[in-house]
Amino acid sequence: MAVRKKRAGQSEGSVNKSLAIREYKAKHKKARPKAIAEALREQGLDVDNQYVSMVLSNAKKKKKGKRQVAAAVNGIHQALAMPKNAFAIDELRLAKQLVDKVGSLPRAQQVLAAYKLLVH
Repeated sequence: MAVRKKRAGQSEGSVNKSLAIREYKAKHKKARPKAIAEALREQGLDVDNQYVSMVLSNAKKKKKGKRQVAAAVNGIHQALAMPKNAFAIDELRLAKQLVDKVGSLPRAQQVLAAYKLLVH
């Protein structure tokens, strides 16, 4: 049974229902919320199917969030490892916006050549 530390206003040895649900799901991978709720009720926990479903859904969201953070970090590492002469997708989008604003690629090249003369 999942027991947590006592907080102010709680009785000694109160049960963490969410932890009990996650532990049961870990042991019984294919168990559905209804079956989990019934099993935990037999153990003396007052949980319903909807609560079990919500706890499992939130646990899945947290797990997904961790994967997204890991993917973002991986993307940053790839961007840092990019060769100096390569273009990032954002830079290509900006170049497309410039071409769209001035009307054509040759016109955009003329504008950039004029800008280069101004800057250097």
